[in-house]
Amino acid sequence: MVKATLAIGMLLGAMAAIDAVATDFVISTNSTSLYGGSHGRNLLAQAGIGAIRSQYTYAGRNAGNVPGSYDRVTQLAGCVKQRVSVNNPVGPLSEEVSMVFRGPMDINNIAVYDGSSGTFTRVSSYSRYGGDPVNLTFMNNKNIDYSGQNRHGPQGFASADGVSKASSPTKFNGWLREATTPDAIGSGPGFQTGAEINIMSGRPCQWGDCAGFHTGNDYHGWDGGRKVFVTEVKMPWGGRPNQPAIWMLNAQVLRSNQYGCNCRGMGAVGGCGELDIAEVIETNHARNKVTTHYYFYDGSVLSPGGDNFANRPTDRTVTYVTIIDDRNGGLVKILELDSFDFSQTQLSSDVYAQLTGWGASPGPEKSS
Repeated sequence: MVKATLAIGMLLGAMAAIDAVATDFVISTNSTSLYGGSHGRNLLAQAGIGAIRSQYTYAGRNAGNVPGSYDRVTQLAGCVKQRVSVNNPVGPLSEEVSMVFRGPMDINNIAVYDGSSGTFTRVSSYSRYGGDPVNLTFMNNKNIDYSGQNRHGPQGFASADGVSKASSPTKFNGWLREATTPDAIGSGPGFQTGAEINIMSGRPCQWGDCAGFHTGNDYHGWDGGRKVFVTEVKMPWGGRPNQPAIWMLNAQVLRSNQYGCNCRGMGAVGGCGELDIAEVIETNHARNKVTTHYYFYDGSVLSPGGDNFANRPTDRTVTYVTIIDDRNGGLVKILELDSFDFSQTQLSSDVYAQLTGWGASPGPEKSS
């Protein structure tokens, strides 16, 4: 994983606790009192949305609302890069993104909603027990170029279990295994760590229409400053390292090399962007909580990190909703819900207002 080192992560958490602005950072944990009181509860229940158990918000500068830049990979051979500038209220998450999953994890449902037209409409979906995915492709990093010439990155179609590569788009079977040989340094996801997959849209890159380095192996992510990702998962106990995770990356990272030459950067220098949505981190020795962090640009904005902000769902599925919205100064928000109706093809404006907190009085929250 393109992750911050533990030392840097701990430092950022400590500094963020001191420097975060209250209006830019809000956390509400185990909040069964939903936005908008009884009206809000009824509204969400009617839409098939269960109780909000935990939530974490990045707003304003902490959502990426500052001018910034990163180094885009233009050629994989030699790792040639070009500086590009971004100025959007949600930072580089306004560009095409992918979502990455690491086991041990059950994944039952995924939905992606696009709000560029004003209404949040479902554009991609996956159901473990349903039919084929819609506009959603499962990928991993097993398509390795052994020529040594870096003609393409390691991104390719994932097998049904996510452990090996496939020759064509293949439906994921819903289970990401734990590491089988955690002491085998360098053996990679599925062996040293839990198996990993990432999702892209169903649209291949053509005629240079994907940003950054890409080849015929690569696919578009989900673009734009207004989008919602919804995932129903369970993180059962594993052996070692027992660190399941869900995180979001700029799609360019996957199209070049997630664990090599890419635009992400290292540690606090997030470059083209990484949002950790629900990750069991190494410093949580009990492995019983999930953490969120957002890294972008040169790291000068120390976005507060939510270490262990919510319980790890080991014995039941929960739904994580990840909201990215470039209005109202910028919002990046993660909610943990009891349930979600994945059959809905649109999110109504009233429901969306309840989830963002923009259209109702907020329930009990803690701020820093």
